[in-house]
Amino acid sequence: MPDFWSFKLRGFSLIELMVVIGLFGLAASVITASYVSFERTQRSKSAALQLKGDIRLVQNKAISGDKGPVGSLCQPANTTTLEGWYIQVSTGDDFYTIAGDCQDLTLASGEKDFESRTIKLPQGMTISKLSYGSGMSATTVAYPAAIFFRPLNRGVSFHDARFGVDYFDNGVPKNVITSDQPFNIEVSDSSGENTYVVKIKTNGEIDESKL
Repeated sequence: MPDFWSFKLRGFSLIELMVVIGLFGLAASVITASYVSFERTQRSKSAALQLKGDIRLVQNKAISGDKGPVGSLCQPANTTTLEGWYIQVSTGDDFYTIAGDCQDLTLASGEKDFESRTIKLPQGMTISKLSYGSGMSATTVAYPAAIFFRPLNRGVSFHDARFGVDYFDNGVPKNVITSDQPFNIEVSDSSGENTYVVKIKTNGEIDESKL
């Protein structure tokens, strides 16, 4: 018969336990880092898609001639002229503004914006850079800017927003930054490693991509 007492029960040594725990810790660190990187990338993409969607909203409101609800500064229709809709952005902000712009023909004060709304970007996201042009030749815009869409027209113009919201005067554009180059809005997280750019072309096309 075998001598069962000759066998010794053997467990894990302290070194073996430390190795296993270390491997679990390393795996957890890798998974956590991967998740954080994925989450930041997705948040940056979400911010770009949100901005792109709101620019399209502004564009559609302008094209359709939307004057806002009854009682807005651009109503009633027989006494006012819609100049268009715009989105205003500024480097370093975690928000942007959208509004309609209407010339009230009954008032001497001229241009009137209406339906103005401030919209927050996803948490931790900011507008990191504004520029116009393409590639390495793009020119940085260091001041607030407005992307302005006209009624019944898919064209767009880009304006210096430092001088207020009066971007058109009886149909004549004012403080135009550029009229023949695309305008770029970059959104980034706090690390600056996850950046997306929303590009608005002069023909009204809007695209987003990761830098």
